[in-house]
Parts: sequence; C-alpha cells; structure tokens
Amino acid sequence: MIGATWVISLLVASPMVFGVNVRPPDANPHECRFYNAEFSIGSSIISFVIPCILVLFVYIRILIALKKREKAAKLRRLKNLQAGARCGRFFTMACLELVSKFWSHWSNLKAGEAQLLLICSKFEEK
Repeated sequence: MIGATWVISLLVASPMVFGVNVRPPDANPHECRFYNAEFSIGSSIISFVIPCILVLFVYIRILIALKKREKAAKLRRLKNLQAGARCGRFFTMACLELVSKFWSHWSNLKAGEAQLLLICSKFEEK
C-alpha cells in the first residue's frame, strides 16, 4: 500500500519534471504559475478528488458496520437481560418454595413440640 502510494505520487509529479508545464516566452520569469490547465485539472482530480471520494466511501462503510455492530450488541444485551429475568424468576420461585417448605416443617415442629410438652406435663402430674 505504501509502495503504491509512492508510485502514484511519482506518476502524478513526473509530467512536471518532463516539461508539461512549459513557460511561454512572454511569461514573467519571477512568477511561479501552472500554464497547462489540463495538467492542473488532471493532477487535482488524481491528487484530491479521487482520494477524497475513496475516503468518504470507506468512512461510510465503517459507519454502516458500526451501526450493525451496535444493533447486534443491543440485541445481545436485551437477550441477556431477558435470560437474567428468567433466571431471577426461577430463583425467586425456588426460594419461595423453600421458605414454604421450611415454614410448614417449622409449624409442624411447633405443633409436635406443643404435643410433646402436653404429654410431658401429663407424666409430671402423675
């Protein structure tokens, strides 16, 4: 790529070296001007317009790719949030079930303890 840049630059600048911009005899020798309008236009197109169009094209492609990536990342985040919500609901339901089982077991223990105390108190009375 760097080599191609140097070759293109040499090709664009070489006509100046080989006399494309020949000064007419009546021109002021103290003035630096381009006298060949076709060369000036062609050089400007090759040196500025074409690279500018290429850079704009590449930037637009980069922008499109970034927008696609952003959209995909947003969808991934949304899916992760939904998966987390499902996991959270499962965890909440599992915890509620455990608490419910523990509570019923605890209340059975309390009822059993009350019965045991009642039985023990009957033995103590005798």
